[in-house]
Amino acid sequence: MTIAIIIYDQLLFRPMVAWADKFRFEQTAAQVVPRSVVLEVFRGSRLLRRLSMSVGMGLHKAARARLALPSGSHWATRWSPPRRIVDFAWYGLLAAALAYIGWELGRYARSTLSWGDFTIAAGNGALTLLRVAVLISLASAI
Repeated sequence: MTIAIIIYDQLLFRPMVAWADKFRFEQTAAQVVPRSVVLEVFRGSRLLRRLSMSVGMGLHKAARARLALPSGSHWATRWSPPRRIVDFAWYGLLAAALAYIGWELGRYARSTLSWGDFTIAAGNGALTLLRVAVLISLASAI
């Protein structure tokens, strides 16, 4: 288990901490700069540089791609729905999907949980809310 934790730390967390250090904004330099051997190997790798360049270019092209109908298309010149109607239809679709998910979750909960389970969960949630509110109040006061 110790070896697995050390490998996990060296391969994931140390490179992540060393990489994230360049985004830190402070007026003074850090006393100890985090370093990672694995991150240095990745930074020096030509294969990863080429791969990241090609992936970056592909993502850049995808982000800049225009999602419009061709200008010669008869759909572009005939009719386009007003923006408000499209927004209303989209929000209606989202509301219907959320209502369906809520209905199915409620149906599942009714078949597996009792009112006692619900009251215990609601009571524990209320206690957690109270604890968080007290801690926020104390932290704000300090």
